[in-house]
Amino acid sequence: MKLFIAPWSTVWNIFNSFQQYIKHVESVGYRLTPKAPNYVISFAEKLLKIGGSSVVVLKAEKAWTKPLFKMARGFRNFTVRVKPMEAHECHWEVLKMWQAYPQTLHVVTGYVLVGDTWLSHSWLVNFSKRKIIDPRGKGNNYFGWVIDHADMPEYIKALGE
Repeated sequence: MKLFIAPWSTVWNIFNSFQQYIKHVESVGYRLTPKAPNYVISFAEKLLKIGGSSVVVLKAEKAWTKPLFKMARGFRNFTVRVKPMEAHECHWEVLKMWQAYPQTLHVVTGYVLVGDTWLSHSWLVNFSKRKIIDPRGKGNNYFGWVIDHADMPEYIKALGE
């Protein structure tokens, strides 16, 4: 799979077709030289094989792509319940909800397919009910890594950085 990458100051926009890349470049008015770490490119390839035509990887979150690539999984056959929370604060919002129900809920961080684009996201999972609780809205597909309860202090620390 050949990918086309537009590395802005805070994100890499990764596209699976030159046409998508050109459409994006034309919308912002200029072209940039693609550069992204190999593990980011490998991760984007994995997501694009599942679906969609682009992946937005926040450079500040690139450290998460290494463990995600190794430990992430898809969430098929889960029902999705939307629990609207504060916009653009999904990582913190799911943490608050998890703290209220740590026995039944698990925090998942990863990527959600919205329309045709994969975006960084966090959500909650109740495995016994096979239910995703999404603070953003229903996504088309979910791919992420379940954070072990023992690792939650490290996750909370990472959110604060």
